[in-house]
Amino acid sequence: MMETADAAGWLDVTVPITPGMVLWPGDPPVELTRLGELASGDPANLSRLAAGLHSGTHVDAPSHYLAGGATIDQMPVAAMIGPARVIAVATTGVVDRDDLSGLKFAAGERVLLRTGNSELYRRGRFCRDYLGLTEAAAAWLAGQGLQTLGIDYLSVAGLSCDQAAVHKRLLEAGVWIIEGLNLRWVEFPEACFDESDQSKLLIPRSLLRGDSFWQP
Repeated sequence: MMETADAAGWLDVTVPITPGMVLWPGDPPVELTRLGELASGDPANLSRLAAGLHSGTHVDAPSHYLAGGATIDQMPVAAMIGPARVIAVATTGVVDRDDLSGLKFAAGERVLLRTGNSELYRRGRFCRDYLGLTEAAAAWLAGQGLQTLGIDYLSVAGLSCDQAAVHKRLLEAGVWIIEGLNLRWVEFPEACFDESDQSKLLIPRSLLRGDSFWQP
């Protein structure tokens, strides 16, 4: 994870895919196996990666929770390319409807929620006290016409909330969900992630008929 912007002013808000990384409980571990080594006389370095599709920073396709829903290869490019608005959410426990009061959104906005979750990655284990949305908050956001919603931990839904219900509220409204962001270094909450007129890029690789894919 980049700790500062690079020379061009870009911030990496993804979590690297690596063995031993923090995962959702029950997800398969990340395995990285070296198949070829230049040092051993092989013509090239070659590795094999095995991991769950919801490891690290990833996008939830509608098919993750909706029967017959769009798969990740059917995601519109516009959902991941363009300005994104970062909003700081200061609360404890869960993010409820009242925590979002006063916010106004334009149709088609890409919104990233920065909570205290980004600090949790440094603990090196899954943290049950992460902040996530209640169904009421998800229902309200689903009605705002958002194109994309991101959050800085492994689920958009609070651990004590109904995971399926929260996801379905957003996915049924056509909102593409980004989970596992690291927004620790973003210092301009409630501002456009792109402070200039240039677009920023956050897009996962496509996987035919996949329910998710991670940002490598």
